[in-house]
Amino acid sequence: MASGPRPTIFRAVPENEFHVPPVGEVSIEDLMAPLQDEARFTREVKELKALSQREGLPEPASEAARGREVVSVLEMWRSNMWRDYEVEDPGYRSMSSPQMPGLVVGAALASLLWLPVVCLLGLREPNPGQRAPGAQGAVSFQSKESHLNDRPVIAILASDCGILYNCSSYIPASYVHLLEQGGAQVVPLHPEMPDDEFDHVLSHVNGAMTIGGFFDLNGTAEYHIRKLYDHALELAKGGEVFPLWATCVGIHDVAQMATGVVYGEFLHRTSADNLALPLRFTGVQERELFDESSFPGSAVYRQWLQDAALTFHHHLWGILPETFQRFQALRDSFEIVATAVDRNGQEFIALMQGRHHAIFASAFHPEKPAFEWGLHRTGLLQNTQIPHSRRAILVNLHFGAAFVQQARQNLRKFLPEELSKRLIYNHRVDYTARFPELIRYFEQSYIF
Repeated sequence: MASGPRPTIFRAVPENEFHVPPVGEVSIEDLMAPLQDEARFTREVKELKALSQREGLPEPASEAARGREVVSVLEMWRSNMWRDYEVEDPGYRSMSSPQMPGLVVGAALASLLWLPVVCLLGLREPNPGQRAPGAQGAVSFQSKESHLNDRPVIAILASDCGILYNCSSYIPASYVHLLEQGGAQVVPLHPEMPDDEFDHVLSHVNGAMTIGGFFDLNGTAEYHIRKLYDHALELAKGGEVFPLWATCVGIHDVAQMATGVVYGEFLHRTSADNLALPLRFTGVQERELFDESSFPGSAVYRQWLQDAALTFHHHLWGILPETFQRFQALRDSFEIVATAVDRNGQEFIALMQGRHHAIFASAFHPEKPAFEWGLHRTGLLQNTQIPHSRRAILVNLHFGAAFVQQARQNLRKFLPEELSKRLIYNHRVDYTARFPELIRYFEQSYIF
């Protein structure tokens, strides 16, 4: 090393300038002295070698190589990194207080010895006996995430406008937002699509959602819902996950698909229009909906849903638990996750999930608390009781995120050039709440 005055890292300064006690000069050699103690250096390198041999991993660098590394770092710090700002650059100020460079240098140099130890330990296979309680198998959360689709695309089936609005079909923007906040992109499916185009889109998306509401188009809506339902079942038979979420009357639709009977055989009158309700969970395992490995802390949401009226219902018909039990086909296909009780004390099914497929059906509307504001205040479609509390927002957005998490397990995809043309953003979105027609029920709607 070059001879000459010992380089100064920092000087003592008045207390009132940096709010720290004054210190004297500290040199690089002062900081390096403990690390260059030969006996300690040799002992730690030997410990690293012993650890490498026990774990069957490559040995750390030799003492000579490590010594050269330390000298190289010393020269770097001497020549470039730290300056005496009082001498070289009066306008220069470190981001740290004057004492911090010394601490940083010491920590950086000490890491040269201990970083290999940390790396070696990180490569070790976890001891099964040290896994967290309840953890099963050797697959970690990280390895599970690495096999998921981080760009899921979900299709939403549009509803027909009928004679109430000057359009062929529409999708309320709140459903789109619910999926977007979960990390998905949205592609619309139109009831008026030709079969070949409809099937093409369906074969390239990672999941689908129906919006409930009123359908007409001479029964073509029911026909397309059947396509979604059968597609989810077909892929499930081959071990492929294709989640389908059916909302509001969608729970009636999937029950009809499963049983093959008309609505009148399993629906009962309920007084649950424009009503916020708590849920009663049945005790079945809510697969993926409150999965702590994917959504740590989501069990709290489950408790909130039981304790307060956080789900919004808007239906006059429902499926009773006793009716569900009468139909073998329903019992074979679905599980009741939660029920709710209407104004008259009548219990009905609020949420169910597929036993052998990723089909979910809710009588309530998870998209409304965060994105719909209830401007429709009269008539059948008044929606003034949508809950907008912080907890209502969080738990309902969670349903969207949990559903998107299911779609991440599906790895199908469009070619990029086709996806950009299929996305819902290619269509106009209107502020429909200002219109007097039925579609006014929604704040914004995509119009087709």
